[in-house]
Amino acid sequence: MPHVHADVDVERRVVNDTALRALLEQAEEARMVVVGQRDRTSVGRLGSTSRGLAEFAPCPVVVI
Repeated sequence: MPHVHADVDVERRVVNDTALRALLEQAEEARMVVVGQRDRTSVGRLGSTSRGLAEFAPCPVVVI
């Protein structure tokens, strides 16, 4: 069941690409990209996808 919040639109998409390329493509029209860390043991260090988004996305990126 999708999460619903009154002020936030959430979409799920399945794509045949790398996570970074797919997210950067979607970021072109996004107001913000929110991603989670897969490995919680490396607190303070970003993974390659989060790092790439932070560097190249045309919109704000939030890593949680």
